[in-house]
Amino acid sequence: VILAHCLKSNSSVTVVEASNCGMGTAGAKAFGDVLRVNKTLQHLNVSNNSFGKVQVGDQVKLKSSGEMKTVTDTYGDGDILVEGVSGYVKPTEFEWESQVPAFCAGLAASSSLLSADVSNNNLDDASKASLQKSKQLTSLKL
Repeated sequence: VILAHCLKSNSSVTVVEASNCGMGTAGAKAFGDVLRVNKTLQHLNVSNNSFGKVQVGDQVKLKSSGEMKTVTDTYGDGDILVEGVSGYVKPTEFEWESQVPAFCAGLAASSSLLSADVSNNNLDDASKASLQKSKQLTSLKL
């Protein structure tokens, strides 16, 4: 998120390699915001992060109470632990807002980006289809 913030006003960086950084939904949104305003970035690699998956620090809404809670741990099966709740919370028991659409919108709005690697980010088919509509890209790795 800090890197993305710095890139908003940067006018010289053309390549960003930010793969395997553990960025979750906050990173997806931050890079989406950058891509809307940065006019020099041409190549972006954000592969092997977790844009399309709940991450520690994300906010979720518990369906049982309507309360917003912070995720404190995640498990491969989709279960999570959240602050103030004992035991696992199953995916059917919470709502989570993916920021992948914000990333897709930023990528589509970019006037300078030529190639992007967003592979291995747990993207669903709808997100992949949205990314494939970006006409300015000469290379897109999903």
